Amino acid sequence: MNENRKKSSELLKKIISSDTFKQQENLVAERRKSIKTGDNVIHLQYLGVFENEEIEDINQILKKAELELSSYNYSGIAQNNIESYTLITFLVINQPLIIELLKGLATNAAWDIIKETIFFARDKIKRKKISKVTSASVEEKDITFGLKVNLDENTSFSFELKGNLSDEVIEHSLDKVLDFLKDQKIKTTYQIPDFVKFSEKDNKWVKIDVMKEIKKKSKKGK
Repeated sequence: MNENRKKSSELLKKIISSDTFKQQENLVAERRKSIKTGDNVIHLQYLGVFENEEIEDINQILKKAELELSSYNYSGIAQNNIESYTLITFLVINQPLIIELLKGLATNAAWDIIKETIFFARDKIKRKKISKVTSASVEEKDITFGLKVNLDENTSFSFELKGNLSDEVIEHSLDKVLDFLKDQKIKTTYQIPDFVKFSEKDNKWVKIDVMKEIKKKSKKGK
């Protein structure tokens, strides 16, 4: 057992001291410089699909409602495999701002500007794809885009805004986000974000039991 620990420790030291690891560290440190905090901050997490000018355009849109943009481009940074029910590029509204919106303390202009930002970002990535590399192949995947809302440290929701939906449906679905959130209960312990899709048929947001779906896929793969 001690011998295994020694080997593991030596392997870890080699990885940490490698040029590749140091390059990743430097890249992460550089990219994190664009991350901001504050009650009026909207965060954009993306996979290399925006030009610097487009990021600045988003920042200018948000400024119209005295909101500020934080961003993080994780292109080239090691990640877990992209799975279903995960947003690849998304805007994040954190607790202070979403609570103000839910209580009606923030102006209607703030929500309208957030929607304008969502449409701008969505239009820029609508026809773009990413490559998913596996041991056997390289496959192109659509960029899943949406809105992530954090009600607190335990309770989050990922709203998928599919590229094949019309602008009218997207706007209609966004108008129902706040009402959906008002009906949700705060979780007492941390859980992975609920993935939420808009059902045109039922005219409402529908939560997906992510863990249940992952277990189903796991069983099929056996």
